[in-house]
Amino acid sequence: MTEEQVTVTRNQTITLPAPEQTYAIRFQDWERCIRKLEKMKQQVPRFHLIYSFWFGVTASSISALITAYAQPSGNLPSWVFSVYWGVFAFGLVFGGLFVYVDRVFRGQHQSEVKDVIEEMRKIQETFPKTP
Repeated sequence: MTEEQVTVTRNQTITLPAPEQTYAIRFQDWERCIRKLEKMKQQVPRFHLIYSFWFGVTASSISALITAYAQPSGNLPSWVFSVYWGVFAFGLVFGGLFVYVDRVFRGQHQSEVKDVIEEMRKIQETFPKTP
């Protein structure tokens, strides 16, 4: 195996990495990396606060609509019902949208972590097991 070296000013020597080089890593460090990746599967950025907010807005508009329709006097302006229905639809659409985005991100993140773990397991299988 030949090593290429490049000499830089100030008498510093830098060894260039060769494609066949390997890096030694302790087994415990390798296992720790795998455990951290396994934990990352569950630690996905979530949008649950955002879609909870929008579903809360939807629930509030439903209760306002029930109260408005239950009022026997009928002295509410007609635009109030349109606003309540609009807020209901808006909250429902945005809440559903963020639930969908949350599921897509979670699935993508878990797939990427799973790919890395599988790759690490394949690398681990190439080395002989030591007692």
